Amino acid sequence: MKLPKLFLLTALFGLLFSGDPAFSSDKQLVLNNEVFCDMSQATIDSSGDLRVTLASLEECVGTGVGLAVSPLVAVPDSVAPGDNFQAVWSSVGADECTLVLPSGWSAGAAGLSGATTVTVPSSASTTTYSLDVICGAGFEEESSSVEVAVVEADPESPPSTPSFSANVTESTAPGEVVLTWTPSSTATACEAESSPTVSQWNGSVSASGSNNQVTLSGLAADSYTFRLRCSNAAGNSNWVQRSATISSSAECADRAPPSGWTRVTNGCRFIHGQGWGGDCSNWNPGIWSNPFWDGTGTTRRLGLAGRNGSAETYLAIQIDTTDMPSNKTGRINVEHDTFATATPTLVSISSCPGDFHGDAVLAETGCYARQAATAGGGSSFRWGGTNSDRDCQLESGRTYYFNIIPTTSPEGTHPDEIEPSMFCESSTCGLIYEPQ
Repeated sequence: MKLPKLFLLTALFGLLFSGDPAFSSDKQLVLNNEVFCDMSQATIDSSGDLRVTLASLEECVGTGVGLAVSPLVAVPDSVAPGDNFQAVWSSVGADECTLVLPSGWSAGAAGLSGATTVTVPSSASTTTYSLDVICGAGFEEESSSVEVAVVEADPESPPSTPSFSANVTESTAPGEVVLTWTPSSTATACEAESSPTVSQWNGSVSASGSNNQVTLSGLAADSYTFRLRCSNAAGNSNWVQRSATISSSAECADRAPPSGWTRVTNGCRFIHGQGWGGDCSNWNPGIWSNPFWDGTGTTRRLGLAGRNGSAETYLAIQIDTTDMPSNKTGRINVEHDTFATATPTLVSISSCPGDFHGDAVLAETGCYARQAATAGGGSSFRWGGTNSDRDCQLESGRTYYFNIIPTTSPEGTHPDEIEPSMFCESSTCGLIYEPQ
C-alpha cells in the first residue's frame, strides 16, 4: 500500500527536529531506506504551519487509502543512558497507536502521530534496542520498528585524581611495596610511572574497579617515587604520587626521608644554553667528574625543587670515600645565581639517603647543618676525615649520601615536620654548588 501525504510531513518534521542542515539541490529525502523523495525542487515554509511543496508528490508517497503506518523514526538514533530522544511516526485510518518500549524505558502518551519523548533509564546497558509502534483500527493492525543504540556518554570533564597509596611491607633490601589505587568512575585508562623505574609500575594499569593492587618485590635499596594518573575522552586527571624508601640496613629503615617528599634522581643540573638534565643520584660518575673527596672547584647549578610543580623534593647524592686520606679536609660552597630562585636548605652527610634526622646524623658523622645563599653572598659546608679537626668526619672506604632539602624549617626539625620552602612553590629554586 502506498503511504499517505501525512507521512511525508511527519517524517520531514523529524528531520527538522534533529537539526539537520537545509536541503541542497543534490539531496534526497530517504525514508527508512524504502522511500526516496527528490528534493531538488522542494520548498519548505515553516513560518506558521509546516508546509512542504514537492515537484512530484506521487513519485514520493502516492495517495493511498485505508490503514497505514509510516516508518518509525528515532531522533537521534544513538543516545547515552539517562538521555531522551524523540520517537516520530504517523498513521492514517488508525483508532489508536501503542509505542512498545524495552523494559524500564518510559515515554509520553502515544497519539496517532507526532513526536513522543522517550526516556532511556540511566541503568540501561550499552547495546542496541528495538522499539515498535503498533496502530490499529478494529481487528486490523499495522506496525513499524526502529533500532536505537545506547552508547557511553562522552565525558564533559577529565576524571578526578585517583585514590592512590604505597605501603612498604619490607623496608630493608630486597624490599617490597604494595601499591593500591581506585580510579574515578569516569576513567577509561590509567598510566603509571616510577622513579627509579620499576617495570611493574610503568605504563598502562587498570582503569576500573576499586582497591586495585600490585605488589612490587625484590626492590633494591633506594628512595622510590610512584606516580599515577587516569584519563578519558575529555583529558587527563592530575598526577598523584607516593614515595617509598627501601633501606640498605635496618638502621636506615629508622632514618627514612621525610614522608611525602620525593627524591630527585634526574634532570637537576642546569647548563646555560642547554637547559636541565643529568643524573642526580651520584656524585661521580654523575654530577661531578672527580671523586667527592678530590675537590676540583668545578661549579654545578643544581635545581632543588619546583621544576615538576612540587616544592617537596630533595637530593640524595651518593658519594664514595674510597682511597680518601684520613686527614683530608674539604668544603662545599653554595652561591646564588639567576638560573633559579635561592632558598635556604638543610644538609647532611649520612650513610642513609634522604636522612635529615639531626640527632642520628650528628651521632654518626656530625655532618648536619643549615646552609643558605642570597644574591649578596654564600656559605660553606665543611667536612674532613677521621683524623681531621672537623666536626663533620667521614670514614675512608665508605658509601655516604650528601642530602639536601630546600626548607625554611630550623635545624633539629623532625623530618616528617619539615616544611617546604616558600620560594619553591611557584618557581624553580636552586643554588650553585662548588666543592673545594
